[in-house]
Amino acid sequence: MKIHYFCTHWGNQLPFQKFCKNAVNAGYNGVEMDLPLVKKKRNEIVETLADHGLLLIGQYWQSLEKDFNLNEKNFKKHLYNLAEVNPVMINTQTGKDYFSFAQNMQLVNAAKTIAAETGLSEHTAFKYIRGVKVPTDYPENEEDWRRDVTGFLEVAIWKGTRRLAQESMAFIDDRSLPVAVAVLTDKLATIKGQPTSIHLAMTASVNHRDLMKDLKERDVTPVNDEQTPDLV
Repeated sequence: MKIHYFCTHWGNQLPFQKFCKNAVNAGYNGVEMDLPLVKKKRNEIVETLADHGLLLIGQYWQSLEKDFNLNEKNFKKHLYNLAEVNPVMINTQTGKDYFSFAQNMQLVNAAKTIAAETGLSEHTAFKYIRGVKVPTDYPENEEDWRRDVTGFLEVAIWKGTRRLAQESMAFIDDRSLPVAVAVLTDKLATIKGQPTSIHLAMTASVNHRDLMKDLKERDVTPVNDEQTPDLV
């Protein structure tokens, strides 16, 4: 297996020829960078890389539009533009946090289609969603995603609590143990469908007539303002 080292062009302010020369002298095998949509400028960059014996990883990040349709249009445009120069791979930052799950999956599927059309591997074009690497068996729709995540969480909770019961208590210090037990008790009650807190409230109202009647029955002498001037 041969390992190639790529130098990112991100943040570079040197003339491109100088940048490529420095990358070669530093021992890099290639460069990771985005490419302009203007084909003449794009091709000049690709030729310069080739002149220095440098490979290319195409980089996509440019579509920052919040309008989904416009973002999708430019997303495809940039991927096709990168694919045309036959890069080693394309590192695509697919999707946005402000798009819905369905919209992000639409962009992912667009990347898969472009990969098939251009001959790039799916691993190349279908690489990231919201900045996280996506496996090839990632769910195609939100319903499947929720089902899978629910199942994974159930298994993780089961394994975690089993390990906690078997091992972890010995490593919790005396000051933290009561807090840990309290939290676990609360979570256990939730799982069992039991209340985690109980709130009681009582209100009472009485009118003046009933109050005076009650005081009279108890043989209590009412106190008027003249008798307790300092307390009123």
